[in-house]
Amino acid sequence: MTEDRDFLFKFKTYMLKLLEQNHRTRIVHNINCDPISFSALLHFWIPMYMTGKLQSFFFPKYVDFTESNSLWMVKNKIALVGNCTLTNNRSRYSAIHLDPLTSSNYYQLFEEYLKGCRELIRIHDFPREMFEVMSRKFSKPGSAYLFAQGPFFASLPLDLLHKILQENDISGEIRDKSFKIHARWNAAIKSANTSITNKWIYNLDAIQTALSGDTVKYEVLSQMAGKEIYLATGDFKYHLKHVINLITNMPQIELALTATQPSLHLPAANFWFKSNTEIFVWPLEPFSCAVSSSEPTLLNGFESYCENLWFSIPRFHRDKSAVIAQLQNMIK
Repeated sequence: MTEDRDFLFKFKTYMLKLLEQNHRTRIVHNINCDPISFSALLHFWIPMYMTGKLQSFFFPKYVDFTESNSLWMVKNKIALVGNCTLTNNRSRYSAIHLDPLTSSNYYQLFEEYLKGCRELIRIHDFPREMFEVMSRKFSKPGSAYLFAQGPFFASLPLDLLHKILQENDISGEIRDKSFKIHARWNAAIKSANTSITNKWIYNLDAIQTALSGDTVKYEVLSQMAGKEIYLATGDFKYHLKHVINLITNMPQIELALTATQPSLHLPAANFWFKSNTEIFVWPLEPFSCAVSSSEPTLLNGFESYCENLWFSIPRFHRDKSAVIAQLQNMIK
């Protein structure tokens, strides 16, 4: 399917239409680290997961099937079936079944498949839930990558975070969770071995656009609070100054500034990836659903993706001294 780009585009278009009409879909994925398949996951499937209507599964253990099967159905309505033997993939069979009995039999087969599966992608319907889950992974061993439109809220200086929450009348559980996530993130960064890197990638165009206005919307805090939160440009510059201090004084932090990632475009989304732990992806705005996964093959694939993404950025935009100089020049 991924090799036929025209078919893939049409399939994606109609799938999104189905999901937007509140049709819920369950899918069993065949997971591998092939670059084409992994690229399809990023470009093709993640926008569908973010609708919150697609539930995905995978086989946690290798199963030695004698046939390669594809099965697409609407329960008790229609079953589209295709299979071929693994020893001779030229010997193929496909059929559309409309009769209730056959459709029901294939539905039972699908249910049997699911008994041996685990959830592949976790859907987070609420921002606070996703960031709370993410914060519990901060202290896990391993390198991390963050791709965002600007500085992540956890890199705010603590006094500025206090000021933002107070000025926006944010109290109770949201206030407590904001401080908790901020504290966990900073503790994990400070305790990290200097040989274990935290690589941050910020959208240079988004930062420059934010600095050209009077206020800057802080999307993650807005998502957590359930209300739009804006900072004055002066406060945003103070945040960037604090980021400069972090990357200057902490050798374990590296920062890259980029406006483009040739051939490596993600959907309109941010992500945080912790090696051998979990990948979290959330949309820019508005926040509908975020997704995460801890499936080992996906994590291995994302490790390679992040490394390729990092080294696709020109050296000048990821050299620490050059990046610091760029940020200092922007906040003058």
